[in-house]
Amino acid sequence: MEWVKLDSTFYLDAAVIRAGEAAEVLFVRAMAYCGDQENDGLVPAEILSRLAPTKARARAAALVAEGLWEVVPEGWRFTSWRRHQQTREQMDASREAARVR
Repeated sequence: MEWVKLDSTFYLDAAVIRAGEAAEVLFVRAMAYCGDQENDGLVPAEILSRLAPTKARARAAALVAEGLWEVVPEGWRFTSWRRHQQTREQMDASREAARVR
């Protein structure tokens, strides 16, 4: 995925505001990471410290507390990824359709 959709008013979302500025930075970095990896919004535990070198777990916990992320066995997942982004399956189907054309 070359880009991800980020609402131009995301910074006004009450959950983002309550999570705090540091968590907001993690949120945006993780969104870019997930788009690059085409992994349907999964933030693996092992990548977290790369996305937020300081207080990464506290930032992630703030995102979970505000309902922006959920805890999954592999790490965390964006709760609204499929509502705003294409899934890997959708991207693969689009690429296949373009290839066939």
